[in-house]
Amino acid sequence: MSIIRRLDNETVSKISAGEVILRPSNVVKELIENSIDAGSTFIEIELKSGGKEMIRVSDNGCGISKEDLPLAIERYTTSKISKIDDLDKTVSLGFRGEALASIAAVSRMTIVSSNGESANLMEVEDSKIQSLKATAAPKGTTIMVRDLFYNLPVRKKFLKTDKTELASIIDVFLRYVIAFNQIHFKLISSNRVIQEYFPQQNQLTRILSVFIEYKEGDIVEFKDADNHLRLFGSNFNIFRSDYRSIYTYVNNRFVNDRLLRRTITDAYSNILPPQKYPSCVLFLDIDPREVDINIHPQKTEIRFKDPNRVFSQVSHLLKQFVSRLSPKGTSPTNESIAIEQDRREPIYGLSESTPGYNAYSNPGHHTPSFLDKGGDIFESAGFFSSLNILGSLEDRFIVLSGHHSLILIDQHAAQERILYNDIIKNSKSGKGITQRLLIPMNIDINPLLLKRIELFSSKLERLGFDIEIFGNNSVIIKGIPVSLTYGFSEKEFIDIISNLDEDIGKLEEDDIIKEIAATTACHASVRGHRRLNEMEIRRLLLDMDKADFSTACPHGRPVFFEITIDEIEKRLDRK
Repeated sequence: MSIIRRLDNETVSKISAGEVILRPSNVVKELIENSIDAGSTFIEIELKSGGKEMIRVSDNGCGISKEDLPLAIERYTTSKISKIDDLDKTVSLGFRGEALASIAAVSRMTIVSSNGESANLMEVEDSKIQSLKATAAPKGTTIMVRDLFYNLPVRKKFLKTDKTELASIIDVFLRYVIAFNQIHFKLISSNRVIQEYFPQQNQLTRILSVFIEYKEGDIVEFKDADNHLRLFGSNFNIFRSDYRSIYTYVNNRFVNDRLLRRTITDAYSNILPPQKYPSCVLFLDIDPREVDINIHPQKTEIRFKDPNRVFSQVSHLLKQFVSRLSPKGTSPTNESIAIEQDRREPIYGLSESTPGYNAYSNPGHHTPSFLDKGGDIFESAGFFSSLNILGSLEDRFIVLSGHHSLILIDQHAAQERILYNDIIKNSKSGKGITQRLLIPMNIDINPLLLKRIELFSSKLERLGFDIEIFGNNSVIIKGIPVSLTYGFSEKEFIDIISNLDEDIGKLEEDDIIKEIAATTACHASVRGHRRLNEMEIRRLLLDMDKADFSTACPHGRPVFFEITIDEIEKRLDRK
């Protein structure tokens, strides 16, 4: 008896739909692309319940005739190509003929379309046409998708909260807003306009209108001689903690290409701090025959015919661009250590009579070593503050001397651990201790980050933030965690919010708090390459003595290490 069976058409259509439509943002993506391919200059997206209850996309494009409407929801029907060879020259965003068929298979769908001669309304449920009749409508197409996955409960139960799904839709929405500056985009959620972008003359203006936290000069435009590569990149003083602010487009198609992203981060690596990423938008225009866009049903993955040549040229141009961003008048950093050279002149220009300051060890003064305590340095109060300060290395590492040893402290990691401990301790009560700002901070912020603030608002409040969302593009910070005593700026806040994503949202509440606390502590801590004066170092050492300490920062990097005299003698062949 045969155990292999042929699947019925209904099962096949639902399986195929699952490759294209995973969540509401995929529906929005496919419908926006159809609108753009139809030549629209106005696209409006309306949502209810984060797109789970309803998605409506309206445009003023060329419309669909009555004869073509039934074909539009069948699999592998398209107006973009007619044979496989057409893929070599297609520049449209859609071409597979799967989008509407996939949406129709997992929702209740209504299409109203006018081609300028006649207007028609078609209702579809579970891929079956329920009605098709004449109606009145302006030129263009409106597609309404209701009850997504109503007939596929296995998929429906994996949808996220309304806020999370809306954040995902905004992410997709902005990809097209950035690329198509000549189109008027409007996004409505729960009967409220949350984002609207009017047509703009040039790409840079549109990019700055999306990322309104950037000011003039923060984003710089660069083009090659043939205009095949356009880059809108952040200046050397603007950076992020992840690559989510890097947008890459090939022939105006948003792509997730790891090598293109790597080429960008490599080009920036010499002017940004370690593990930091630029904000940039890259447009690459290439002969369609040189790139394969038919890799995945979602059409965000591509393959270049000659990737080595493409990436070599892109890398060369990017490095030219980045070299122009480097701050003028700076020289390469030398690996040097600022150590006292003259015993009569203590470091930082302080007098030898400064109370509590030992520029050098006294022969009769015994300073402790954590090795003297069997490796447990935290049993002895005042260990760090009793060490002798020698200087700083690269304005990142504090150099100290103990009893028969040298100790190096990573100033950023040390304060990061101290702040993290304080923030977590203050959050234990359920609401962190808030330091009220005398003058609240009003911060312009892009819609994607605004949604992240909404998603994590209760967690931010528990840590001590007092944040009020003001309109569609700004927030007011009225208070910050009391532990943030080293100053707090707009940039630090945006960096913290930029690190929040869906992956963090999947954790347990206490783990989410720890993740946000770790990010907050990292961005609020004193930066490497900023020289601390003697009093600031003393303050840091005292804080380290008082803290419920750990030998590593919240991200696992060591805070300090000790080099004993035995190790030094061995290295110098003295033992």
